[in-house]
Amino acid sequence: MGTIKLTLAGILLVLFSCKKNQNGYEAMVEEAASSGKNYSNVAFASENDKVCQMSLDIGIVDTLQFNGKVYGFCSQSCKQQFTNNPHKYVSEGLLK
Repeated sequence: MGTIKLTLAGILLVLFSCKKNQNGYEAMVEEAASSGKNYSNVAFASENDKVCQMSLDIGIVDTLQFNGKVYGFCSQSCKQQFTNNPHKYVSEGLLK
């Protein structure tokens, strides 16, 4: 029962946090949840993907180091958008 509640909470979190369109959203959640990568020993600059704001607790597909900080991404698409224009997503002094 606890696992079901945790899974449902994760799904609800994603539904309300990801700002992508519905088709892209579904693919990103699937990609993140199935990544199987373990980043438990990494100190990330943010608890969320800086592009779509999806919680990194859902899953992390890839990471990128920028200005000495490590950022996690829920999909390759988000990583690519960040890579193309990191200053759009990161403003020193405004990091959350």
